[in-house]
Amino acid sequence: MHFKHIQQQLRSGRNIFLVCTLLTLTVLVIAACQKTADKPFVKNGFDAAAAKEWYYGSFKNSAEYKAFDKEYGGSKLPDWKNGRHVKLGDFDAVEFPLSKQKTKVGIPENAAVTEADRNRIAQATVSKILFIKKGDKTLVRESEYIPDADYLAAHQYDISQNGFGNVDNDFSGSIQINGWAGDEYSRLVLKNGKVQKRMRGNIVLAANAPVGTGKVACNGVLVTEYERICEVHIYSDNQVTLECGEWYPTGNQWCYESEVADPCEDPASPQCACQYYGLCEGGDGSGGEENCDQRRQQLEGSTDDATVAITLNSQTQNSRVKYYDWTFYRQIFGLWKFVSHEKGVHVKDNGFWKWESLTHESISRVGTVIGGTITCTLNSPQSSHSLVFATMTLNYNIFVSLICAGSPITWSDDYTSSKTFNIND
Repeated sequence: MHFKHIQQQLRSGRNIFLVCTLLTLTVLVIAACQKTADKPFVKNGFDAAAAKEWYYGSFKNSAEYKAFDKEYGGSKLPDWKNGRHVKLGDFDAVEFPLSKQKTKVGIPENAAVTEADRNRIAQATVSKILFIKKGDKTLVRESEYIPDADYLAAHQYDISQNGFGNVDNDFSGSIQINGWAGDEYSRLVLKNGKVQKRMRGNIVLAANAPVGTGKVACNGVLVTEYERICEVHIYSDNQVTLECGEWYPTGNQWCYESEVADPCEDPASPQCACQYYGLCEGGDGSGGEENCDQRRQQLEGSTDDATVAITLNSQTQNSRVKYYDWTFYRQIFGLWKFVSHEKGVHVKDNGFWKWESLTHESISRVGTVIGGTITCTLNSPQSSHSLVFATMTLNYNIFVSLICAGSPITWSDDYTSSKTFNIND
């Protein structure tokens, strides 16, 4: 009897052990399934971590990355902690919010009526960066979702949910899609989530124009540029925070006077994404041949010698310092220009001022480049002066790049510009 009792206890212990083991395995399986569900399957391992690794390992060393004019556009960085994986048709992509030191927003004239509305629209505009896996290539696109006043108010002034493959079915406003360096792929005008127009080409500029309806003649879509400058703080855990100033109009307006006929309506569909993000084989997928000669002409400029400003910096009884700013190269429509900054030193001789020196200080670009990127490289500034006149001569190279019909186009030329200043200017 005692032996049988021991056998029963052993069998009972084995049963309890088996039950416990099964329960433990079940818990582990459930936990593993939950973990897998939290991180969905990503084709070829292209996820937020892979996009970040490619950005730092390859993209930052590329010509495309270096083509972005950081001095003019300010720094920009993906918010790596808030990536979103998107599978749209054959496109595998990861999208991140994009933090910018300088944000420029082009607000269509019909999107807002009052200045307060324009500021709310600028404040609520969403900027995102997209890394798209296409075969063995990774493509980079930036997008801006610019709401109109009514849609923005209906969503309590927060439209951050919009993104690649995920556009609200009542979204009204515009979506602008650019390359990393600023090359414009598409500007879409939407009403209730459907594309009404795709604007491109025939950009007519009105630089330094007053803000408001009817200030510039335009038969297409009139856009007013607003800008905000921020301090970008990046922490060790990749958290990005911004401390920003107020939005203000830059004084630049331009007009999109032509549009693509019968645009693809659904911006969240694979077919439309192919066209609007420049992903289709053999070009930009616009449904028509893009006029690359026209695009090139819109980025061309010429030498100039217009005075921008002359400022007295300091003066004593026998000497003074003035700063001279002048335009040495400008875009044909006046959309942007390069300005040279010089320092002039005058001394008084027998009661009359005369030149002692004119030295070159720096150059800067003023205005907005649309449809491509412009870089100016100064080769050799040379100055000369007499008693009454001083001349600054600049030798420089202008490098232009754009993407047209899905292919990069670049060219460069050397120029010389001169400006003469009178001692009494």
